[in-house]
Amino acid sequence: MRTKQAAAGLAAAALSGLLATQASGLGDADSESLSVAWTAELSYLAESYLQTRASMVTTSPQAPRRTLLGATSPMADRLEDEFERLKAKGKMYEGVDGGYTKAAVDVTATGSSLDGNVATLEITEDGRLYAPLTAEDAAGGAPEYEEYSLPHTVTFVKQSDGSWLLSSDEVDAGSGPTPSTQLAEPDVTDDGGGAPDEDTAEGRKERSRSSA
Repeated sequence: MRTKQAAAGLAAAALSGLLATQASGLGDADSESLSVAWTAELSYLAESYLQTRASMVTTSPQAPRRTLLGATSPMADRLEDEFERLKAKGKMYEGVDGGYTKAAVDVTATGSSLDGNVATLEITEDGRLYAPLTAEDAAGGAPEYEEYSLPHTVTFVKQSDGSWLLSSDEVDAGSGPTPSTQLAEPDVTDDGGGAPDEDTAEGRKERSRSSA
């Protein structure tokens, strides 16, 4: 459960990102800005979704029911499929080198806009995927976790009862390695159980080295 201190920190981060965007003068002239309260609320919802998503590649994936109920029907269908595929990746990782034991995600809002009942949030997801280190691994200086930072553009639709439903998530993966929480083509179920290059144990070690 999020503490009052953590919630205050998220609200402060959301406010900081919102003010930076407004100061830049790059907002859409046809869109309104979200209030600080709504930006904080949607940042929390985005963080909850991305925490659930990251957990799917660990040895203890979270139950996705709450996340799926908090999405529009098309988005829920998409996430249900992606979560299953991510769990398959997690099982593969577990079989190769023990997998990830847990995930931790923090979200920072960097911009926002409101067009009618549709809110758009620019966020940065900072995630950590923890490895099951042995004493030998720790003594050898192996990183405790794999770290990644990923920009997203997420949209939410406001419902008649005042609630917000996640309606899209667009990721800007850039040219670097694909984080384990995202799906790359071909995925692990497309070619008889084989894994794409970035999902091999060596690929994961390389990402850990580069982010440590």
